[in-house]
Amino acid sequence: MTVRKVAATLVAVGLTLGLIGAGVSASYSDSATAAENVHVGTFDIEISSTAPNAVVVNTASPSLHTVTLPLVEIGSSVAGSQALPFAIKNIGTIPATVKVTMTTPPAPFTSLLAAPVADASINGGQTVNFAGGLQWPMLVNADLNKAATITYTASIVEGPQTVLAVAPTLVASGCALNNGGINIPAVTHATYAIAGTLVSAGSNARPLGTYQVTAAAAAGYQLSSYPAGGWSMTVAEAANCRAVTGITPKLFYWNTSGSPVAVTPAPTVSGQTITYVIPVTTASSLVGVGGLYPGSAPTIGNVLYSTTGTTVTAKVTATVSSGLAGETGKFGLVYRTNISGLSYGTIGVLPQTGANAWPVNRHNIGANSDNLPGVTWSGVTGTGSVTIVVTLAATTP
Repeated sequence: MTVRKVAATLVAVGLTLGLIGAGVSASYSDSATAAENVHVGTFDIEISSTAPNAVVVNTASPSLHTVTLPLVEIGSSVAGSQALPFAIKNIGTIPATVKVTMTTPPAPFTSLLAAPVADASINGGQTVNFAGGLQWPMLVNADLNKAATITYTASIVEGPQTVLAVAPTLVASGCALNNGGINIPAVTHATYAIAGTLVSAGSNARPLGTYQVTAAAAAGYQLSSYPAGGWSMTVAEAANCRAVTGITPKLFYWNTSGSPVAVTPAPTVSGQTITYVIPVTTASSLVGVGGLYPGSAPTIGNVLYSTTGTTVTAKVTATVSSGLAGETGKFGLVYRTNISGLSYGTIGVLPQTGANAWPVNRHNIGANSDNLPGVTWSGVTGTGSVTIVVTLAATTP
């Protein structure tokens, strides 16, 4: 094999300063000298091989670096291969990049080293290895007396290989869901970090806020098109999100007289999220006559709010306490389907998590108000509670 080498030339310039007194007939004079010394690093490589019987040549003048494998006789039609491993070592002090190309052998012979060969960067004293050679399938009569040759040419140029720093992208959060993040690109020979913590390529969930994303090249590589300090990324809600404010939930059940009775503890509100707990102390929901619901089940309520959005959506999560573990299939998440009556629609069995799990803005109690989901159950043997978390969101089209 043959190696070509490209070197760089550096020119140093000296600078001398003189100071002479004013006037043609000055009696005094002085001088000063500023000198700068530079030293040009060395740029050289050597080639080697671990193949038995390989002939290796490394000369400096003229610059020649070769590895040659003597003729190998193939004495069988069985598929096989003949390895020609070789290594390039940077014996200079200037970083270098190794670029390997190869000739195409006649069929059915192919190279053990797949093309294209990735460039390799090596600093002074470092070595890069290549698993070259020929391979062939089962040979047939048409292959008799064929000769195959492959030549690998390594071009050595100054400087490390550059890695393009691909910018990360933002993943907008769903309205009021805080489920956005930062999408990290997959870049070979580079790693990325968010706020100083290394992260994998792909979508990385992050709460709303601003984060600094940085990248670093692997040893022997350098980044190109990389902004100083990295990228400042702000995870935010989608552009069409609108706030939901003034959230006032009411939780109640219907007594035997058909009147709503408040349930304790009262629901809590955090941002655009409502959380409330429904106690489960009976084996089954008590359904009375004429659509009345005595006792504490099913518990249903409503919520008042304000928004400039034209479409309101909601996400609901319903889970049972540890005393009811294993009985989730006995619970149903329901919502009230009318204003004046007590008809209910089923969202599904627990555990339940989903966006727009029931039709908000469909069965309004009044302007900017909706019914909250409740629960029904049957055949429950344990006692405990059901926790329901509702997150309201609003958007414009």
